[in-house]
Amino acid sequence: MGTDCLLYKFKPSDEFKLLTGVTKRLTSMLIAMGPSILYRLRHNSIYWKEAADENVRGTMMKSLRANINNKLNITCYYKSNLDQESGLQAPSRITFSGSDPSSVLFLTKENLILDIFSQGMDSTKDLSRTVKPLPGVGCSAFYGNSVPTPTMNSHLVHLILSETITSSTTTKTVSEIYANDRLKLVRIQKPNSKSEALYDYSLGLVYQFQEGESCKVSPVKRGSIGLSQETGQFHLTRLFLLDGNYKYLGKMYLENRPEFAAKVWESISYNSTVNSDKYDKVVTTQYFTETVDNYGFDGHLSS
Repeated sequence: MGTDCLLYKFKPSDEFKLLTGVTKRLTSMLIAMGPSILYRLRHNSIYWKEAADENVRGTMMKSLRANINNKLNITCYYKSNLDQESGLQAPSRITFSGSDPSSVLFLTKENLILDIFSQGMDSTKDLSRTVKPLPGVGCSAFYGNSVPTPTMNSHLVHLILSETITSSTTTKTVSEIYANDRLKLVRIQKPNSKSEALYDYSLGLVYQFQEGESCKVSPVKRGSIGLSQETGQFHLTRLFLLDGNYKYLGKMYLENRPEFAAKVWESISYNSTVNSDKYDKVVTTQYFTETVDNYGFDGHLSS
């Protein structure tokens, strides 16, 4: 909710515990279950009966009905080309009418409709090795301090930086960067625009080169690449955004590279400025994969 993240743990005895902003128990329970409701419906303790075909979003569909503890009626709608088992695995709509079946209290009846437009699952991934909360949310309840972030062991780096900024419009830039922590020099080449910049932080000057134009010299601005917002000094740790208060989140597979399980750390800052814009909350996520090469980061590669 806003910049805060709360951890909820539900037990049958939590009769009055509701998600923030939700006033009804059945609604709260179903939201907390999330997509896992699809797998719970296939439990062998639930007895399903065939019901009449109905028009759902302009398509005639088969339906199955079940009742749990004489409190909750559930109707599952699925496409007519599916059998009952497949229909429960890939429903198009689920309706709920009644109250929380686990409650011992008399609760107000609720009517809810869950429409499912798209459903997918990657059965090739080992889900036991992936982190449960999504990275980038910044939920401190899931963090731990037991695993420190990998430390840098080099003062000279060469990297390709791909940056995508999404706001009212989306811009993407690719830069080739050379940086020397000891000499306080950063060279940035942008092949697409045929431009180059040389930052000399020891002198506080930046030299900008554009093909067909003369060199432009200007003072280094606060917020330039690799400069600490607090001290105004250049550090490689700032260049890699490693100067935050990072906490370990867990392991997860890199997108489009399921063979690599990366370790994940996150840092949360409030009222921070990013790309000249101020935000109430900024979550920085770092991914590292283990390697036998100790160059750069001790036993890790930055992903």
